[in-house]
Amino acid sequence: MMRRIALVAALSVVAWPALADDAVLATSKAHKLKVIAEGGANWCAPALRLRMELDADSPDIGSPAAQTEMMNRLKTPITNDCKLATSADMIVVEAGKAAGSYQARAAGGWVFVPAPPAAQAKAAVPPSFPSPPSSAVPPTQMDYFDAVARWLRDNPAVADDEGTLRLWASHRYGREYTQVQSQEFKLRPVLDRARTDLADFLKRPQGDTVLVIARTNFGPYDFAARRFPINDIGNQVAYERPCCFNTKLPSSLVVKLQDIDAVIAMPMGPEAAQAFAERRTQYGSVNRTIYLALTVRLESGGFKPNGWGGAVTLGTVEGVAFYPDDRLAAPILAVDATEFARWRQARAEQRDEAVRLAAEREAEARRQRLLAQRDQTVRVLASAPISTRLASFIGEGDISTRARLDNLRAARAAALMAGRAVPASLLVQADVSGRVNVQTRWPGKLTLSVPDSLPAVDPSRWYLVRGLLSVPEGDGLPVATLAVQALYACTQDRCADAADPAALVDRKLGEGR
Repeated sequence: MMRRIALVAALSVVAWPALADDAVLATSKAHKLKVIAEGGANWCAPALRLRMELDADSPDIGSPAAQTEMMNRLKTPITNDCKLATSADMIVVEAGKAAGSYQARAAGGWVFVPAPPAAQAKAAVPPSFPSPPSSAVPPTQMDYFDAVARWLRDNPAVADDEGTLRLWASHRYGREYTQVQSQEFKLRPVLDRARTDLADFLKRPQGDTVLVIARTNFGPYDFAARRFPINDIGNQVAYERPCCFNTKLPSSLVVKLQDIDAVIAMPMGPEAAQAFAERRTQYGSVNRTIYLALTVRLESGGFKPNGWGGAVTLGTVEGVAFYPDDRLAAPILAVDATEFARWRQARAEQRDEAVRLAAEREAEARRQRLLAQRDQTVRVLASAPISTRLASFIGEGDISTRARLDNLRAARAAALMAGRAVPASLLVQADVSGRVNVQTRWPGKLTLSVPDSLPAVDPSRWYLVRGLLSVPEGDGLPVATLAVQALYACTQDRCADAADPAALVDRKLGEGR
């Protein structure tokens, strides 16, 4: 069994939490770091893959000399616990971001040296993140301080606020700031250095595309759809301000994610899915936690106040990579912008189809209700006013005994008072045939405007029409115009056929089909 040691002999071993696929080779509480051997229980191999993870406040951040000194203390655990090993590759991760790559060989006494430039570049920019269609600045993983920098570019005066400088000094210098935070004379040089460092940070190129990391879970495998469903991710990510700093910075910086609902599943064939689940099974339980790296294009204009002491901006998801753990080392699946656009389109079509089916179900339910009550409804309508029957005939939705055809005089008054077109349903007879500015014989002082999607009116017939009625400004009694939206050509004088209760109910039953 692998033994875990402390890198500094004077300190006791710290029980760092490890993922199922991790083997913690060594830890240091004083230096606030740990060394991970990748591969879990099978970490021991001729070529070791190691990772040194430094906390955000580790004193060794930015110091390759201190880091390699700690690496070179690994000779004992490597030679004791993995006699197969002949080489080791080490990636240094500072506060969650790759910062360098090193190599060591058994023949060289397990002394770590910087890796060749090609390996360094590979370690510094993980190639597995999905890329947007085009970006002048490559996407970087967004954290609180990256979000703060974006906000400070639009609020530069706050960058010189002492609370902001204290927060930045705590982030960048960790233990050094902690030791002098209450000593104004020793603190001043640290804040001056933080001011310069923050100013340099704000000058760095910053594109409109970032990587947002989200933690979620996958559900039981869907054999029919050949995929693992993904639990709800939420539609926003919030970067909270660290505690206990008296600063003018927003309490939180929120990115609202658009099109995140396209990420509903992780497609995978059955054989690959079974192997994936078995690798994540321990003591009969599947570790279903995964991490998503979302490629997000931020909306121009930056963060805006949200009314709660924080600030918010919008971002559109353009790609996603699925990772087995928070190391984001090798993806399970990466979906680039082109493929994600297909996902987004498929999701939109699913939503549209769901809306259509829901409308069809509601229409059918309404038709069934009406069918079950047909005879009773016919009897009720027989005693209802003719205006009610005609209004229900041309109207939308269910039959209503409260419906009435509009009186032209009242509809004109409503349009004049509102200063805009108002809905109206009328019984009309045209004076001439046509579509545009068709004068009416009944009720008069009204013209019709009929769209090409509906038949032209014929002066020999009566019509039920529904649309938007408008009245032009002017003295006297200007002619009103009805922009027709629905039209029924009656077969009898004054639309007596449409006033027939049975015909009305059957029309509504037909609309539900």
